[in-house]
Amino acid sequence: MPSGGWRARGVRDLLVASALGASLLLAACVPPVAATRESADAVAVIATPGVTQTPTPTVTPINVQVVAAPRVAENENPKPVDGELRFTRGQWATVLGASGEPVGRFTVAGVAFDVRCLEEDAPKAGGSYVAIQLQVEGYGALSAEDEEGAFAPVFAFDSLRLFEKNGDSKLVSSLADDCIGSSVQQREYGVGSESGYVVFDVPKERFDVVWEYGDQTFRFVNLTL
Repeated sequence: MPSGGWRARGVRDLLVASALGASLLLAACVPPVAATRESADAVAVIATPGVTQTPTPTVTPINVQVVAAPRVAENENPKPVDGELRFTRGQWATVLGASGEPVGRFTVAGVAFDVRCLEEDAPKAGGSYVAIQLQVEGYGALSAEDEEGAFAPVFAFDSLRLFEKNGDSKLVSSLADDCIGSSVQQREYGVGSESGYVVFDVPKERFDVVWEYGDQTFRFVNLTL
């Protein structure tokens, strides 16, 4: 073969080798993570054709930051003010039975405004849907209370009332059961604890929470700014 043919073949081989080297260099530059991600996506599509995986939404009707309530000894309720036992958010109120012995205790752990109505055709709130979050502890002695008397074996938190902040005027408010069923309303409590909430349609953003049991009136003040 003429020397020119050898020379041409050599040039062609060199070009092929260069192209091959360049392609290998480009392949080495592809990030392995991207390749893995593409493969995973492809496998998912093949495994479930026509199905798009979406996360299941979590419905959270309220978002209340629970305030840790301080531990207090029994019967350390404050002295009544105008016939009311007054507490602030997170303080435990000891509930006494007819015998004067504790049957349980509770606290207003938090308040959340502008709670979203969960019904499809949501009725418009007269004011704002507000969630009052409670922490409750019931003692075994509660079950011995007289069902017919004021000291019932039930903590009826659906009878919570809202008053003007630091005032004596009751707010025109109602339970928002047509939108959000309260998780703590009227229940018999044995030994144990529970957290829950009661939702109101509240016309104002400044209020106190009042609840009665037997001859005791509990008022939680300074819940809102």
